[in-house]
Amino acid sequence: MVTTGAHSPQNTNRAAPLDVAYWVQFRRGDYRGGTVYTGTYGFDWVEWKRNSANNPATAYDDLTAVMGKPISNYAFCYDPGLPGISAQAATATQPAIPTKPAILPHYAVVAGLYKQRYEDELHKGYTKLIVQGNDYYAPWLSLRPHQTVQLKLEVEFLNKNPVQPTNLFTVAAHSDYLVTITGKTNAAPMQLVPKNKQVLDVTIECLRPSAAIALRVEDEHKNLVGQLNIADNTTVYELPLRVVYVLVGKPMNPKDPVGATPPRPLYARPGNQATLQRAFERLLFIDYLNKHTLNQALITCVLHAPPPAPTPPPLAPAYQLLIDEDQWKADGHLKGGVLQPDQLPEYCEKLATAHPAIGPFSGLTIFVHELDRTPSPVGLIAASGSILPVGAKTLMIYREGLRAGKKSTLAHELGHVLGLKHCFLDTPATTGDDDNATVGAVAQQLAKLQAMVTGASGTGLQNVNNSINSLTLNLALHQNNPFKFSQFSTENLMDYELGAANTRLSYWHWQWFLMQADVTAYYGTKTVAR
Repeated sequence: MVTTGAHSPQNTNRAAPLDVAYWVQFRRGDYRGGTVYTGTYGFDWVEWKRNSANNPATAYDDLTAVMGKPISNYAFCYDPGLPGISAQAATATQPAIPTKPAILPHYAVVAGLYKQRYEDELHKGYTKLIVQGNDYYAPWLSLRPHQTVQLKLEVEFLNKNPVQPTNLFTVAAHSDYLVTITGKTNAAPMQLVPKNKQVLDVTIECLRPSAAIALRVEDEHKNLVGQLNIADNTTVYELPLRVVYVLVGKPMNPKDPVGATPPRPLYARPGNQATLQRAFERLLFIDYLNKHTLNQALITCVLHAPPPAPTPPPLAPAYQLLIDEDQWKADGHLKGGVLQPDQLPEYCEKLATAHPAIGPFSGLTIFVHELDRTPSPVGLIAASGSILPVGAKTLMIYREGLRAGKKSTLAHELGHVLGLKHCFLDTPATTGDDDNATVGAVAQQLAKLQAMVTGASGTGLQNVNNSINSLTLNLALHQNNPFKFSQFSTENLMDYELGAANTRLSYWHWQWFLMQADVTAYYGTKTVAR
Protein backbone atom coordinates (compact mmCIF):
# COMPACT_ATOMS: atom_id res chain seq x y z
CA MET A 1 0.00 0.00 0.00
CA VAL A 2 2.82 2.43 0.86
CA THR A 3 6.08 2.62 -1.06
CA THR A 4 9.04 2.00 1.19
CA GLY A 5 11.88 2.24 -1.33
CA ALA A 6 15.22 0.49 -1.07
CA HIS A 7 15.63 -2.14 1.60
CA SER A 8 18.81 -3.48 3.10
CA PRO A 9 19.07 -7.14 4.13
CA GLN A 10 18.29 -7.69 7.77
CA ASN A 11 21.39 -8.16 9.88
CA THR A 12 20.85 -10.32 12.92
CA ASN A 13 24.51 -10.38 14.06
CA ARG A 14 25.02 -9.38 17.64
CA ALA A 15 28.10 -7.98 19.31
CA ALA A 16 30.49 -10.40 20.92
CA PRO A 17 29.55 -11.10 24.59
CA LEU A 18 32.15 -8.70 26.01
CA ASP A 19 31.74 -5.99 23.37
CA VAL A 20 29.60 -2.97 23.86
CA ALA A 21 26.37 -3.28 21.85
CA TYR A 22 25.08 -0.04 20.35
CA TRP A 23 23.29 1.49 17.43
CA VAL A 24 23.39 4.89 15.79
CA GLN A 25 20.39 6.88 14.57
CA PHE A 26 20.39 9.66 12.00
CA ARG A 27 18.51 12.72 13.21
CA ARG A 28 17.34 15.83 11.42
CA GLY A 29 19.71 18.80 11.54
CA ASP A 30 17.66 20.67 14.15
CA TYR A 31 18.00 17.85 16.70
CA ARG A 32 19.38 18.89 20.10
CA GLY A 33 19.76 22.56 19.29
CA GLY A 34 21.10 22.11 15.76
CA THR A 35 20.45 24.28 12.72
CA VAL A 36 16.82 25.39 12.40
CA TYR A 37 14.99 23.21 9.87
CA THR A 38 13.25 25.16 7.10
CA GLY A 39 12.34 22.35 4.69
CA THR A 40 15.40 22.65 2.45
CA TYR A 41 15.58 18.84 2.30
CA GLY A 42 13.20 16.01 3.08
CA PHE A 43 13.64 14.00 6.27
CA ASP A 44 11.13 11.51 7.65
CA TRP A 45 11.67 9.31 10.67
CA VAL A 46 9.93 7.35 13.39
CA GLU A 47 10.78 6.52 16.98
CA TRP A 48 10.02 3.24 18.69
CA LYS A 49 10.27 1.25 21.89
CA ARG A 50 13.50 -0.66 22.16
CA ASN A 51 13.19 -4.39 22.89
CA SER A 52 13.91 -5.33 26.48
CA ALA A 53 16.30 -8.15 27.33
CA ASN A 54 13.37 -10.56 27.69
CA ASN A 55 11.62 -9.43 24.52
CA PRO A 56 12.89 -11.17 21.37
CA ALA A 57 13.11 -9.12 18.18
CA THR A 58 10.27 -11.11 16.67
CA ALA A 59 7.82 -9.66 19.21
CA TYR A 60 5.51 -6.83 18.20
CA ASP A 61 7.27 -3.54 18.75
CA ASP A 62 5.28 -0.32 19.17
CA LEU A 63 6.18 2.88 17.40
CA THR A 64 6.18 5.82 19.78
CA ALA A 65 6.52 8.84 17.48
CA VAL A 66 6.41 9.91 13.84
CA MET A 67 8.68 12.84 12.95
CA GLY A 68 8.99 13.70 16.64
CA LYS A 69 5.24 13.70 17.36
CA PRO A 70 3.70 11.07 19.71
CA ILE A 71 2.19 8.02 18.01
CA SER A 72 -0.86 8.47 20.23
CA ASN A 73 -1.87 11.09 17.64
CA TYR A 74 -2.21 8.31 15.03
CA ALA A 75 -5.99 8.06 14.96
CA PHE A 76 -7.26 6.37 11.76
CA CYS A 77 -6.02 4.03 9.05
CA TYR A 78 -7.56 3.32 5.65
CA ASP A 79 -9.02 -0.19 5.46
CA PRO A 80 -9.83 -1.46 1.93
CA GLY A 81 -12.65 -3.60 3.31
CA LEU A 82 -13.68 -7.11 2.26
CA PRO A 83 -15.92 -8.43 -0.54
CA GLY A 84 -19.23 -9.98 0.42
CA ILE A 85 -19.91 -13.72 0.36
CA SER A 86 -23.07 -15.17 -1.18
CA ALA A 87 -24.95 -17.89 0.67
CA GLN A 88 -24.05 -21.44 -0.30
CA ALA A 89 -26.10 -24.54 0.41
CA ALA A 90 -24.62 -27.38 2.39
CA THR A 91 -22.92 -30.18 0.51
CA ALA A 92 -21.88 -33.65 1.51
CA THR A 93 -18.45 -32.37 2.52
CA GLN A 94 -19.14 -28.79 3.55
CA PRO A 95 -21.73 -27.12 5.82
CA ALA A 96 -23.94 -24.32 4.53
CA ILE A 97 -22.32 -20.89 4.27
CA PRO A 98 -24.57 -17.94 5.16
CA THR A 99 -24.55 -14.65 3.27
CA LYS A 100 -21.86 -12.32 4.52
CA PRO A 101 -22.25 -8.64 3.56
CA ALA A 102 -19.30 -6.77 2.16
CA ILE A 103 -17.28 -4.50 4.43
CA LEU A 104 -16.93 -1.23 2.54
CA PRO A 105 -13.62 0.64 2.42
CA HIS A 106 -13.37 3.00 5.38
CA TYR A 107 -11.04 4.76 7.77
CA ALA A 108 -10.85 2.56 10.84
CA VAL A 109 -10.15 3.83 14.34
CA VAL A 110 -6.67 2.80 15.53
CA ALA A 111 -7.93 1.31 18.79
CA GLY A 112 -9.40 -1.81 20.28
CA LEU A 113 -9.18 -5.27 18.72
CA TYR A 114 -7.53 -4.13 15.48
CA LYS A 115 -5.17 -1.53 16.93
CA GLN A 116 -2.10 -3.67 16.30
CA ARG A 117 -3.19 -4.41 12.74
CA TYR A 118 -3.46 -0.71 11.85
CA GLU A 119 -0.25 0.21 13.64
CA ASP A 120 1.39 -2.53 11.62
CA GLU A 121 0.29 -0.76 8.44
CA LEU A 122 2.17 2.30 9.59
CA HIS A 123 5.20 0.12 10.36
CA LYS A 124 5.20 -1.04 6.74
CA GLY A 125 5.63 2.53 5.60
CA TYR A 126 9.15 2.54 7.00
CA THR A 127 12.12 0.21 6.53
CA LYS A 128 12.26 -2.14 9.49
CA LEU A 129 15.63 -3.77 10.20
CA ILE A 130 17.16 -5.83 12.97
CA VAL A 131 20.17 -4.14 14.53
CA GLN A 132 22.00 -5.82 17.40
CA GLY A 133 19.00 -8.13 17.87
CA ASN A 134 16.57 -5.20 18.15
CA ASP A 135 13.96 -3.69 15.86
CA TYR A 136 15.28 -0.62 14.07
CA TYR A 137 13.51 1.76 11.68
CA ALA A 138 15.69 3.59 9.17
CA PRO A 139 14.75 7.22 8.44
CA TRP A 140 14.33 8.71 4.96
CA LEU A 141 16.28 11.56 3.38
CA SER A 142 15.65 13.36 0.10
CA LEU A 143 18.05 15.86 -1.41
CA ARG A 144 18.88 17.07 -4.88
CA PRO A 145 22.03 16.12 -6.81
CA HIS A 146 24.99 18.32 -5.71
CA GLN A 147 23.13 19.43 -2.58
CA THR A 148 24.77 19.29 0.85
CA VAL A 149 22.76 18.84 4.07
CA GLN A 150 23.62 18.90 7.76
CA LEU A 151 22.22 16.09 9.92
CA LYS A 152 22.95 14.66 13.36
CA LEU A 153 24.00 11.16 14.36
CA GLU A 154 23.20 9.88 17.85
CA VAL A 155 24.90 6.90 19.47
CA GLU A 156 22.95 4.79 21.96
CA PHE A 157 24.42 1.89 23.94
CA LEU A 158 22.25 -1.21 24.21
CA ASN A 159 24.18 -2.96 26.98
CA LYS A 160 26.50 -2.00 29.83
CA ASN A 161 29.67 -3.59 28.53
CA PRO A 162 32.68 -1.26 28.41
CA VAL A 163 33.97 0.12 25.12
CA GLN A 164 37.02 -1.77 23.89
CA PRO A 165 39.89 -0.15 21.93
CA THR A 166 38.78 -2.16 18.92
CA ASN A 167 35.16 -0.89 19.00
CA LEU A 168 34.81 1.47 16.04
CA PHE A 169 32.13 2.40 13.53
CA THR A 170 32.13 3.92 10.08
CA VAL A 171 29.69 5.08 7.41
CA ALA A 172 30.12 2.74 4.45
CA ALA A 173 31.71 4.24 1.36
CA HIS A 174 29.43 5.15 -1.54
CA SER A 175 30.41 6.59 -4.91
CA ASP A 176 27.46 9.03 -4.99
CA TYR A 177 27.53 10.36 -1.41
CA LEU A 178 30.33 11.94 0.57
CA VAL A 179 29.67 11.76 4.31
CA THR A 180 31.78 13.78 6.74
CA ILE A 181 31.80 13.34 10.54
CA THR A 182 34.31 15.17 12.76
CA GLY A 183 36.53 15.86 9.76
CA LYS A 184 36.59 12.23 8.60
CA THR A 185 34.89 11.13 5.38
CA ASN A 186 33.44 7.83 4.23
CA ALA A 187 35.87 7.83 1.30
CA ALA A 188 38.05 5.83 3.74
CA PRO A 189 37.10 3.98 6.96
CA MET A 190 36.17 6.65 9.51
CA GLN A 191 36.98 4.56 12.59
CA LEU A 192 34.85 6.56 15.01
CA VAL A 193 34.78 5.52 18.65
CA PRO A 194 31.24 5.01 20.02
CA LYS A 195 30.27 7.01 23.12
CA ASN A 196 26.87 6.61 24.76
CA LYS A 197 24.42 9.48 24.10
CA GLN A 198 26.96 11.14 21.84
CA VAL A 199 25.44 13.42 19.16
CA LEU A 200 27.68 14.06 16.17
CA ASP A 201 27.36 16.58 13.34
CA VAL A 202 27.04 14.89 9.95
CA THR A 203 27.48 16.48 6.53
CA ILE A 204 26.08 14.58 3.55
CA GLU A 205 26.92 15.76 0.04
CA CYS A 206 25.27 14.24 -3.02
CA LEU A 207 28.05 14.13 -5.60
CA ARG A 208 25.87 13.13 -8.55
CA PRO A 209 22.36 11.84 -9.31
CA SER A 210 21.84 8.53 -7.55
CA ALA A 211 19.30 5.73 -7.42
CA ALA A 212 17.69 5.04 -4.03
CA ILE A 213 20.28 3.73 -1.61
CA ALA A 214 20.55 2.41 1.92
CA LEU A 215 23.49 4.26 3.48
CA ARG A 216 24.88 1.83 6.04
CA VAL A 217 26.72 2.49 9.27
CA GLU A 218 28.84 -0.53 10.29
CA ASP A 219 30.96 -1.57 13.24
CA GLU A 220 34.44 -3.07 13.06
CA HIS A 221 32.90 -6.49 12.28
CA LYS A 222 30.86 -5.08 9.36
CA ASN A 223 27.71 -5.54 11.45
CA LEU A 224 24.95 -3.04 10.71
CA VAL A 225 24.58 -0.49 13.53
CA GLY A 226 22.54 2.14 11.68
CA GLN A 227 21.07 3.08 8.32
CA LEU A 228 19.72 6.03 6.36
CA ASN A 229 17.46 5.52 3.33
CA ILE A 230 18.10 8.12 0.63
CA ALA A 231 15.46 8.61 -2.06
CA ASP A 232 16.19 8.27 -5.77
CA ASN A 233 17.13 11.67 -7.23
CA THR A 234 18.03 10.62 -10.78
CA THR A 235 14.81 12.24 -12.05
CA VAL A 236 13.75 15.89 -12.10
CA TYR A 237 9.97 16.31 -11.81
CA GLU A 238 9.09 19.58 -13.52
CA LEU A 239 5.79 21.24 -12.62
CA PRO A 240 4.86 23.99 -15.12
CA LEU A 241 3.11 26.92 -13.39
CA ARG A 242 1.57 30.12 -14.64
CA VAL A 243 0.13 32.97 -12.59
CA VAL A 244 -3.04 34.72 -13.72
CA TYR A 245 -4.07 37.90 -11.89
CA VAL A 246 -7.87 38.14 -11.65
CA LEU A 247 -9.18 41.69 -11.45
CA VAL A 248 -12.66 43.17 -11.22
CA GLY A 249 -13.52 44.77 -14.56
CA LYS A 250 -15.89 47.68 -15.17
CA PRO A 251 -17.58 48.21 -18.56
CA MET A 252 -16.02 50.87 -20.80
CA ASN A 253 -19.57 51.82 -21.77
CA PRO A 254 -22.08 51.24 -18.97
CA LYS A 255 -24.83 51.01 -21.57
CA ASP A 256 -23.35 47.85 -23.13
CA PRO A 257 -25.54 44.89 -22.13
CA VAL A 258 -24.28 42.17 -19.80
CA GLY A 259 -23.59 38.88 -21.56
CA ALA A 260 -23.15 40.44 -25.02
CA THR A 261 -21.30 38.54 -27.74
CA PRO A 262 -18.50 39.42 -28.13
CA PRO A 263 -18.08 40.37 -24.45
CA ARG A 264 -18.27 44.07 -23.70
CA PRO A 265 -14.94 45.91 -23.28
CA LEU A 266 -13.76 46.23 -19.67
CA TYR A 267 -11.21 48.24 -17.73
CA ALA A 268 -9.62 47.74 -14.30
CA ARG A 269 -9.17 50.46 -11.72
CA PRO A 270 -5.81 52.19 -12.25
CA GLY A 271 -2.98 50.55 -10.33
CA ASN A 272 -4.97 47.49 -9.26
CA GLN A 273 -2.93 44.96 -11.22
CA ALA A 274 0.36 46.48 -10.08
CA THR A 275 -0.81 46.35 -6.46
CA LEU A 276 -1.97 42.74 -6.79
CA GLN A 277 1.13 41.58 -8.65
CA ARG A 278 3.50 43.23 -6.18
CA ALA A 279 1.63 41.67 -3.24
CA PHE A 280 2.00 38.18 -4.74
CA GLU A 281 5.61 38.65 -5.78
CA ARG A 282 6.53 39.81 -2.26
CA LEU A 283 5.53 36.35 -1.01
CA LEU A 284 8.32 34.74 -3.09
CA PHE A 285 5.94 31.79 -3.32
CA ILE A 286 7.58 30.01 -6.27
CA ASP A 287 10.95 30.31 -4.52
CA TYR A 288 9.36 28.90 -1.35
CA LEU A 289 7.99 25.91 -3.29
CA ASN A 290 11.33 25.17 -4.93
CA LYS A 291 13.50 25.60 -1.84
CA HIS A 292 11.35 24.80 1.21
CA THR A 293 8.45 22.48 0.30
CA LEU A 294 8.13 20.72 -3.08
CA ASN A 295 11.91 20.34 -3.26
CA GLN A 296 11.46 17.64 -0.60
CA ALA A 297 9.67 15.62 -3.30
CA LEU A 298 12.37 16.61 -5.83
CA ILE A 299 9.77 18.65 -7.75
CA THR A 300 10.89 21.83 -9.53
CA CYS A 301 8.30 24.49 -10.38
CA VAL A 302 8.92 26.17 -13.73
CA LEU A 303 7.14 29.50 -14.17
CA HIS A 304 5.60 30.28 -17.56
CA ALA A 305 4.92 33.97 -18.30
CA PRO A 306 3.91 36.05 -21.32
CA PRO A 307 6.72 37.20 -23.63
CA PRO A 308 8.37 40.46 -22.52
CA ALA A 309 7.13 43.72 -24.01
CA PRO A 310 9.41 45.68 -26.40
CA THR A 311 9.67 48.38 -23.75
CA PRO A 312 10.10 46.67 -20.38
CA PRO A 313 7.39 47.81 -17.91
CA PRO A 314 8.12 48.39 -14.22
CA LEU A 315 6.78 44.89 -13.41
CA ALA A 316 7.55 41.55 -15.03
CA PRO A 317 5.16 40.41 -17.82
CA ALA A 318 2.07 38.79 -16.32
CA TYR A 319 -1.25 37.31 -17.37
CA GLN A 320 -4.27 39.44 -16.49
CA LEU A 321 -7.89 38.29 -16.49
CA LEU A 322 -10.60 40.96 -16.15
CA ILE A 323 -13.90 39.63 -14.84
CA ASP A 324 -17.12 41.39 -15.71
CA GLU A 325 -18.39 42.35 -12.25
CA ASP A 326 -22.02 42.51 -13.38
CA GLN A 327 -21.77 39.17 -15.20
CA TRP A 328 -20.23 37.46 -12.17
CA LYS A 329 -22.99 38.82 -9.95
CA ALA A 330 -25.59 37.51 -12.40
CA ASP A 331 -23.89 34.10 -12.50
CA GLY A 332 -23.73 33.89 -8.69
CA HIS A 333 -19.92 34.03 -8.43
CA LEU A 334 -19.90 37.39 -6.66
CA LYS A 335 -22.14 38.48 -3.80
CA GLY A 336 -21.60 41.55 -1.64
CA GLY A 337 -18.11 42.01 -3.06
CA VAL A 338 -17.06 38.49 -1.97
CA LEU A 339 -16.27 35.57 -4.29
CA GLN A 340 -18.51 32.50 -4.04
CA PRO A 341 -16.73 29.11 -4.11
CA ASP A 342 -19.18 27.06 -6.20
CA GLN A 343 -17.63 26.19 -9.57
CA LEU A 344 -15.24 29.15 -9.26
CA PRO A 345 -12.07 27.23 -10.29
CA GLU A 346 -13.77 25.71 -13.34
CA TYR A 347 -15.21 29.10 -14.30
CA CYS A 348 -11.84 30.87 -14.05
CA GLU A 349 -10.09 28.13 -15.99
CA LYS A 350 -12.72 28.33 -18.74
CA LEU A 351 -12.33 32.11 -19.01
CA ALA A 352 -8.52 31.90 -19.07
CA THR A 353 -8.51 29.16 -21.71
CA ALA A 354 -10.82 31.20 -23.96
CA HIS A 355 -8.87 34.44 -23.45
CA PRO A 356 -6.79 35.29 -26.56
CA ALA A 357 -3.85 36.54 -24.48
CA ILE A 358 -3.86 33.61 -22.03
CA GLY A 359 -5.17 30.43 -23.67
CA PRO A 360 -5.00 26.73 -22.72
CA PHE A 361 -2.22 25.42 -20.51
CA SER A 362 -1.14 21.85 -19.76
CA GLY A 363 0.41 22.74 -16.41
CA LEU A 364 -1.09 24.22 -13.25
CA THR A 365 -2.59 27.72 -13.16
CA ILE A 366 -2.45 29.88 -10.02
CA PHE A 367 -5.32 32.38 -10.05
CA VAL A 368 -4.50 35.33 -7.78
CA HIS A 369 -7.65 37.28 -6.87
CA GLU A 370 -7.92 40.84 -5.61
CA LEU A 371 -11.10 39.84 -3.72
CA ASP A 372 -11.69 37.56 -0.75
CA ARG A 373 -13.80 34.42 -0.81
CA THR A 374 -16.81 33.65 1.35
CA PRO A 375 -15.27 33.02 4.80
CA SER A 376 -15.45 29.73 6.63
CA PRO A 377 -16.85 29.51 10.19
CA VAL A 378 -13.33 30.11 11.54
CA GLY A 379 -12.39 33.08 9.36
CA LEU A 380 -11.18 34.26 5.97
CA ILE A 381 -9.89 31.70 3.49
CA ALA A 382 -6.40 32.26 2.06
CA ALA A 383 -6.51 29.78 -0.81
CA SER A 384 -8.23 26.68 -2.15
CA GLY A 385 -7.02 23.72 -4.16
CA SER A 386 -9.15 20.82 -5.35
CA ILE A 387 -8.09 17.19 -5.10
CA LEU A 388 -11.07 16.25 -7.31
CA PRO A 389 -11.46 15.86 -10.15
CA VAL A 390 -8.17 13.99 -10.37
CA GLY A 391 -5.89 16.12 -12.49
CA ALA A 392 -7.54 19.43 -11.46
CA LYS A 393 -5.32 22.21 -12.73
CA THR A 394 -6.03 25.26 -10.58
CA LEU A 395 -4.89 26.82 -7.31
CA MET A 396 -7.00 29.76 -6.16
CA ILE A 397 -5.32 32.42 -4.01
CA TYR A 398 -7.55 35.07 -2.48
CA ARG A 399 -6.72 38.46 -0.97
CA GLU A 400 -6.30 36.89 2.48
CA GLY A 401 -3.61 34.59 1.05
CA LEU A 402 -1.42 37.55 0.11
CA ARG A 403 -0.74 38.43 3.74
CA ALA A 404 2.63 37.56 5.27
CA GLY A 405 2.74 34.18 7.00
CA LYS A 406 0.32 32.46 4.62
CA LYS A 407 2.82 30.60 2.42
CA SER A 408 2.42 27.26 4.20
CA THR A 409 -1.36 27.53 3.69
CA LEU A 410 -0.84 28.10 -0.04
CA ALA A 411 1.52 25.09 -0.18
CA HIS A 412 -1.06 23.04 1.75
CA GLU A 413 -3.71 23.83 -0.87
CA LEU A 414 -1.29 23.06 -3.69
CA GLY A 415 -0.68 19.69 -2.00
CA HIS A 416 -4.37 18.90 -2.54
CA VAL A 417 -4.04 19.63 -6.25
CA LEU A 418 -1.07 17.23 -6.35
CA GLY A 419 -3.04 14.34 -4.83
CA LEU A 420 -2.57 14.77 -1.08
CA LYS A 421 -5.47 14.65 1.35
CA HIS A 422 -5.44 16.07 4.85
CA CYS A 423 -3.33 14.09 7.30
CA PHE A 424 -6.33 14.21 9.66
CA LEU A 425 -9.95 13.20 9.10
CA ASP A 426 -12.25 15.93 7.84
CA THR A 427 -14.64 15.56 10.74
CA PRO A 428 -14.83 16.82 14.32
CA ALA A 429 -16.19 13.45 15.45
CA THR A 430 -14.05 10.56 16.67
CA THR A 431 -15.59 8.00 14.35
CA GLY A 432 -14.64 9.48 10.99
CA ASP A 433 -18.29 9.39 9.89
CA ASP A 434 -18.00 12.29 7.45
CA ASP A 435 -15.01 10.83 5.59
CA ASN A 436 -16.37 7.32 5.76
CA ALA A 437 -19.67 8.46 4.30
CA THR A 438 -17.72 9.83 1.32
CA VAL A 439 -15.58 6.71 0.91
CA GLY A 440 -18.57 4.40 1.39
CA ALA A 441 -20.69 6.28 -1.15
CA VAL A 442 -17.95 6.06 -3.76
CA ALA A 443 -17.43 2.35 -3.07
CA GLN A 444 -21.16 1.60 -3.32
CA GLN A 445 -21.52 3.54 -6.56
CA LEU A 446 -18.48 1.76 -7.95
CA ALA A 447 -19.95 -1.66 -7.07
CA LYS A 448 -23.24 -0.78 -8.81
CA LEU A 449 -21.44 0.33 -11.97
CA GLN A 450 -19.28 -2.79 -12.02
CA ALA A 451 -22.46 -4.88 -11.87
CA MET A 452 -23.82 -2.97 -14.90
CA VAL A 453 -20.87 -3.84 -17.15
CA THR A 454 -22.31 -7.25 -18.09
CA GLY A 455 -25.51 -5.88 -19.55
CA ALA A 456 -24.03 -2.78 -21.20
CA SER A 457 -22.79 -2.43 -24.76
CA GLY A 458 -21.68 0.24 -27.24
CA THR A 459 -21.83 3.82 -25.97
CA GLY A 460 -23.51 2.69 -22.77
CA LEU A 461 -20.60 0.37 -21.98
CA GLN A 462 -18.10 3.14 -22.72
CA ASN A 463 -19.92 5.53 -20.38
CA VAL A 464 -20.04 2.92 -17.61
CA ASN A 465 -16.31 2.19 -18.01
CA ASN A 466 -15.48 5.91 -17.94
CA SER A 467 -17.46 6.30 -14.72
CA ILE A 468 -15.74 3.23 -13.22
CA ASN A 469 -12.32 4.68 -14.05
CA SER A 470 -13.26 8.03 -12.48
CA LEU A 471 -14.58 6.42 -9.28
CA THR A 472 -11.60 4.07 -9.06
CA LEU A 473 -9.25 7.07 -9.16
CA ASN A 474 -11.40 8.78 -6.55
CA LEU A 475 -11.18 5.79 -4.21
CA ALA A 476 -7.43 5.50 -4.85
CA LEU A 477 -6.96 9.02 -3.45
CA HIS A 478 -8.14 7.75 -0.06
CA GLN A 479 -6.15 4.53 -0.27
CA ASN A 480 -3.01 6.48 -1.21
CA ASN A 481 -3.44 8.72 1.84
CA PRO A 482 -3.97 5.97 4.42
CA PHE A 483 -2.70 7.41 7.72
CA LYS A 484 -4.64 10.00 9.68
CA PHE A 485 -3.45 11.79 12.80
CA SER A 486 -5.13 14.12 15.25
CA GLN A 487 -5.69 17.57 13.82
CA PHE A 488 -3.04 20.19 14.74
CA SER A 489 -0.73 17.45 16.08
CA THR A 490 1.95 17.21 13.36
CA GLU A 491 4.34 19.44 11.45
CA ASN A 492 3.09 17.98 8.17
CA LEU A 493 2.16 20.49 5.49
CA MET A 494 -1.20 18.72 5.02
CA ASP A 495 -2.20 19.36 8.65
CA TYR A 496 -3.87 22.54 9.92
CA GLU A 497 -2.07 24.87 12.28
CA LEU A 498 -3.36 27.04 15.09
CA GLY A 499 -2.93 30.78 14.66
CA ALA A 500 0.20 32.03 12.94
CA ALA A 501 2.54 29.43 14.41
CA ASN A 502 4.11 28.41 11.04
CA THR A 503 4.59 24.88 12.35
CA ARG A 504 4.00 23.12 9.01
CA LEU A 505 7.40 22.30 7.57
CA SER A 506 7.55 18.96 5.83
CA TYR A 507 6.00 15.99 4.03
CA TRP A 508 6.19 12.29 4.87
CA HIS A 509 8.25 10.26 2.42
CA TRP A 510 5.26 8.46 0.93
CA GLN A 511 3.79 11.88 0.12
CA TRP A 512 6.95 12.68 -1.87
CA PHE A 513 6.25 9.73 -4.12
CA LEU A 514 2.52 10.51 -4.48
CA MET A 515 3.23 14.06 -5.66
CA GLN A 516 5.92 12.87 -8.06
CA ALA A 517 3.44 10.46 -9.65
CA ASP A 518 0.76 13.16 -9.86
CA VAL A 519 3.08 15.68 -11.54
CA THR A 520 4.13 13.06 -14.09
CA ALA A 521 0.58 11.88 -14.82
CA TYR A 522 -1.25 15.21 -15.13
CA TYR A 523 0.92 18.30 -15.31
CA GLY A 524 4.57 18.08 -16.08
CA THR A 525 7.47 16.05 -17.30
CA LYS A 526 10.22 13.83 -16.00
CA THR A 527 13.74 14.60 -17.12
CA VAL A 528 17.07 13.02 -16.28
CA ALA A 529 18.85 14.84 -13.45
CA ARG A 530 22.31 16.20 -14.17
